[in-house]
Amino acid sequence: MLTSKKWIEATNAIGLVAKAGNEGKKLKKTKAITLLQVMTAYLFGWLIAKYYLIKNKKTNYIMTFNSIGDACISLAFLDTYKEVNRIDHITIVAPNTNAETYHYFEGSYHHILHISKFIHGVLMLFFKSDLGYIFRRNHPRFINTFCTTYIRSDYLKYNKTIDVITLTKTIYQIPQHSKPRKLKDLKSIHDISYLIDKFDIKKKKTIIFNPYAHSISGVPFIIYEKISEKLSTMGYQLITSTIGNQTPIKGTMAIHFTIGEAVGLANYCGFVIGTRSGFFDLVVHSDAKIIAIDSTDYPWSDFYRLSQWQVNSELHEFRYNGSNVETIVSNVLSLLG
Repeated sequence: MLTSKKWIEATNAIGLVAKAGNEGKKLKKTKAITLLQVMTAYLFGWLIAKYYLIKNKKTNYIMTFNSIGDACISLAFLDTYKEVNRIDHITIVAPNTNAETYHYFEGSYHHILHISKFIHGVLMLFFKSDLGYIFRRNHPRFINTFCTTYIRSDYLKYNKTIDVITLTKTIYQIPQHSKPRKLKDLKSIHDISYLIDKFDIKKKKTIIFNPYAHSISGVPFIIYEKISEKLSTMGYQLITSTIGNQTPIKGTMAIHFTIGEAVGLANYCGFVIGTRSGFFDLVVHSDAKIIAIDSTDYPWSDFYRLSQWQVNSELHEFRYNGSNVETIVSNVLSLLG
């Protein structure tokens, strides 16, 4: 016979089982809704891509990612892609962000089709699917250049053998020895003389610090502070690239410049030091001495090796491992001494 205590325990147990059953039904319903949403996105992505192909049958569509670095990598090999595959007309499909990045590669493409971030996201989801694979195989005029469209991201993280430029060349089906095109000189569009006058910038004797990066957050600010402290006694002018409320490195001047001004300013200043970011995929094409620092905490460090560009003999890369601040500082200063 159940005592009152046991009866309460039994009732509670039944209640928990019933609750679990209800949660299970809700979970199944949620999964069903999620699956329906994904399938709808796949179908929507197929319709969008097919619409573009029908709308213009004389162009090849190249879909780029919205970050500066990934866009640079996609755009830099378009000339070779056109030559090898005998392509006459290129339309870039991209969200309307970082538009100045594309100015550096004018002449490699004929038109930019600006799409919303939502449409871009739907197309990305579609091209990663099996349906997207079938579409790519049947419609080679529409290429998504983002590498995780083809290979799972968890395979690329922490790998030390594959890099983004090698994969991009593979996607374009061009030889691995292909070289990136030279960037267009944007002096006629972006005159940096106002920056030079405003900050009295010393030609070939100014260090541009760029310590901020969206992806890599593991590089401590103290590295740049220690480097700045030493360089201030060595005759260098020191400036920090900042946006909004970002704090300049102690002992440096805060300066804001656009992406379109970045390469010209790097050429004039002569030196760029900072945390590895897409910004460096641009300035590595300059004549400046480039010192880029990444972190072992960043899983894509080797995949995005800056040295794979092979365009700047004055490129130096360092990796913070949690305990080598002084080593990095010493090595950087030896390059500038």
